[in-house]
Amino acid sequence: MNKTIPILGLVIATVALMAFNNPGAHMHKNAGGAVAGYSGDPAGGSLTCTACHAGPPATAVSGLITSDIPAEGYTPNTTYTITAAIASVGHSRFGFEISPQNPEGDFIGTLVNTGEETLLNGTGSNYITHSFYGIAGEGSRSWTFDWTAPPQGTGSATFYGAFNVTNSNFTQNGDTVYTSTLLVPEALSTVTAELGTNERAFSVYPNPATDLITIKANSNLVGSSFMITDQAGRQVSSGKLINESTSIDLSGAAAGAYVIRIGDQGSRTLKVVKK
Repeated sequence: MNKTIPILGLVIATVALMAFNNPGAHMHKNAGGAVAGYSGDPAGGSLTCTACHAGPPATAVSGLITSDIPAEGYTPNTTYTITAAIASVGHSRFGFEISPQNPEGDFIGTLVNTGEETLLNGTGSNYITHSFYGIAGEGSRSWTFDWTAPPQGTGSATFYGAFNVTNSNFTQNGDTVYTSTLLVPEALSTVTAELGTNERAFSVYPNPATDLITIKANSNLVGSSFMITDQAGRQVSSGKLINESTSIDLSGAAAGAYVIRIGDQGSRTLKVVKK
């Protein structure tokens, strides 16, 4: 009997120490951060928090992700501040996960953690989520972090985000999930900054165009790949320059501005406008 008391005391002390070292374990599931790949993003298969948290289907809401990126787009290799915010009256526990990608699921730019209320996760830290210190709020919660834009010629980036409003019952049942996206284009002024050099390498005509365009390239570019994207970074055409004059049909593309990239790294760019 006398030996039982010390053993029981040791068990209680061990459990208390485990709870102290892992406070999120007894608060609610994923209190210390969401699992990478659940922000509704293409790389994660468009999965959201509903994959783990039972409740109604995720609801898409605009405006939950904002930034200080100018309306005309980001400047390559520049760092900006991104804000994620969710509000729900009567709730006090919130979570989120965001990842910047293109529609093909390629990660765009570099996420930068700036405080203890958020943390980076995923291979290469391609996702950012709440930490245990960033879940509490009285009817709302917001988080901020930085994003360093990618190199010139990368194209548009979409911030895919999933937000969890919990019912604080310390389980994965009954929570409400929202999704939101923020599309940021690459500033056209940066895409065409070296237009003079590009014009000596290749040109496109007519510009503006209606349906058919022709790329006229120097002989050293023959055999190079080309890609045409819209201002959202979506690919509308691609292929190889088969000779010094290559015709491309854009009849299926909507009117607007497009960027032509030539070379495996898109090292040469030119803008074309379709009427």
